[in-house]
Amino acid sequence: MNSSIAAHREKRNFIRMEVNTPARISVTKDDHHETGICKNLSGNGMLLELSTQYDIGDQFVVKVSSAQENGPSLDALCTVARLENDEESETFLTGVVIDKIL
Repeated sequence: MNSSIAAHREKRNFIRMEVNTPARISVTKDDHHETGICKNLSGNGMLLELSTQYDIGDQFVVKVSSAQENGPSLDALCTVARLENDEESETFLTGVVIDKIL
């Protein structure tokens, strides 16, 4: 690993966990719902693969279910911080900041 990548990783406050699990999105401004994939999760954000393109600053509630049947889910109010169009899969990689755990 080159030293600039290692230095960047050391600046992170939280590690990212690859989870690839379904996530339910409820948009607060228009009551829109969709199911996407939570690709990774950290202590202050997550990366979601969604079929809808949102705007930076949009807020929604994300519910990520536990991989274990009886495990607790993560419910969080999130704000869109970055977007990336994945043209190959026709989805949007949506980076969100966790504002509040519900």
